[in-house]
Amino acid sequence: MNKYLLHGNDPLVITIPIDTPFADASGYTWIVNKLSPQDGTPAFANGSLVDVDGVAGIRFTVDPSVVGIRSLFRLHYENQSGTIGGNIDFLVVADDTLVVGKNSFLNYYDALVLADEISGLQFLKGLSQEEFSAALVTAYETINTMVFVDSTGEHYELGTYDEDKLNTLDPGFLRALRIAQLIEANEMSDINSIHYKRLDGLMSETIGESSMMFRPGNIQNFAVTRRSMTFLRNYILLRARLARV
Repeated sequence: MNKYLLHGNDPLVITIPIDTPFADASGYTWIVNKLSPQDGTPAFANGSLVDVDGVAGIRFTVDPSVVGIRSLFRLHYENQSGTIGGNIDFLVVADDTLVVGKNSFLNYYDALVLADEISGLQFLKGLSQEEFSAALVTAYETINTMVFVDSTGEHYELGTYDEDKLNTLDPGFLRALRIAQLIEANEMSDINSIHYKRLDGLMSETIGESSMMFRPGNIQNFAVTRRSMTFLRNYILLRARLARV
């Protein structure tokens, strides 16, 4: 399935797999429907048949507000007699998939700037925009499994906070969250990082003659890495419960 990056209101061109050359492709009809997420969005019928290196393609526009971060569409096409036709499913993705208060603590461009200030993020900086954004979204979800407290109160569900709500947090706490998001994204993207070795319980490693020692129990007590905890430790909320069995 093809994926298309949407830049503002720029049109999309989807080639249709027919043997007829573009010069003889007049008379085809088409309709575009949004498959997911299902939100009652009407079909798109506007567009035109265009020449794509001699092959017929359909050129149409999609409202960015309809796409959101990413959406799945289906283009149905057929000739006038209905003897030739088919469906083409394709994914349309916004040019910046990081949305503050929805799947990230900072947008893509702010993330690039902050990443340049933090050392040890070389692996993250080498990723493509798509890989970079996906890593940050995963890091965001991981951090939101934890409970925090700052000068504004206790925070049990950071994932439910929109951008306005996030901006009410203590500035130091919000910056720590953003740095931790970058660190987590870097660690989980690098399969050879210390993070993954610690998850496996690695206690020591000797490169010469290759020797490894693993701890029998789990040493990873938090969802985030030790380096992220350096920034978040003043805001982690821990509670103990006593119960009679």
